[in-house]
Amino acid sequence: MIAMAYGTITSRANPRLKHLKKLIDDRDYRAASGEYAVEGVHALEGMADIRELFVADDVAVPAVNAGQIFVVARAILDQITPTENSQGVVAIAGCTVRDANALNKDARYVLLDRLQDPGNMGTIARACCAFGFQGLIVTPGCVDPFAPKVVRAAAGAVGKLDIIRIASLHELQGHTLIVADRRGQDVGCFAWPGSFILVIGNEGGGPSKEARLAATATVAIPMSGCMESLNAAIAAGILLYCATQKPPATS
Repeated sequence: MIAMAYGTITSRANPRLKHLKKLIDDRDYRAASGEYAVEGVHALEGMADIRELFVADDVAVPAVNAGQIFVVARAILDQITPTENSQGVVAIAGCTVRDANALNKDARYVLLDRLQDPGNMGTIARACCAFGFQGLIVTPGCVDPFAPKVVRAAAGAVGKLDIIRIASLHELQGHTLIVADRRGQDVGCFAWPGSFILVIGNEGGGPSKEARLAATATVAIPMSGCMESLNAAIAAGILLYCATQKPPATS
C-alpha cells in the first residue's frame, strides 16, 4: 500500500530535510542513523525499506511503498540533492551493515579490497545483482557503499545486496577466496566453484598482499594490445559474467 503524501515543505529548515541533507553529506551520520539517501525513481524500484519519500512539487508521486511521503518545493529540493537536473524524487532508506558472521557459505560474494572510486563500487554492486551474487564485502580503505555517488551508480543495487564490512581478511578463514590478478589463471579455462568470494583490488595498486596470501586461487582476464589492465568495474563485470557460465569441458 502506498502512503498518502503529507503537506508541501517550503523551508529548507524543515527537520526532515535537515536529516536528509546530513545523510547525503556525512558518512558518519549515515552509519550512526542506519539510513541513507536514494535519488531517482528507477533506483527505488523493488526496494523494501523506504522510510521516507520526498517528491518535488512539479513531478508525480511515484508508485513505491514508503512509510511517509512529503511533497517539497522544487527549488528547495534542488538545493539539497547533489545531482544536476534531478528527477525530483529522493528517498531515505534503511541500511544494514553486517559482519563476517552473516556470510552464507553456500553463496557468492564480491570483496572490494580498498576500492576507492564510488562509480566503480556502484557499478560492481549493479553487476552483483545482475549475475546473482549475494552481496558485497568491503574492507578498510573502501569508499562508503552508501555514499550518494555509489548509490547513483548502483541504480538501486545497494539496497538489494548484503553489505558485509570486515576489518581484516582473517575474518574470512574457511571461505574460498578467488583473487582477480593479471598473473592468475586464464578465466577462459578456470573452473569456478559453487560458492566463493571474488576479490577485486584497489584501482591503482591491485589486490593487497594480504589478499594474495589468503587466495585459494587467482584468476586473470587475458588481454592483447597496448593495455595492461582494465578498469576495476569492467574487470569485475567480465569475471562475474564468466562465473555464471558452465565450467569448461575437461579432456
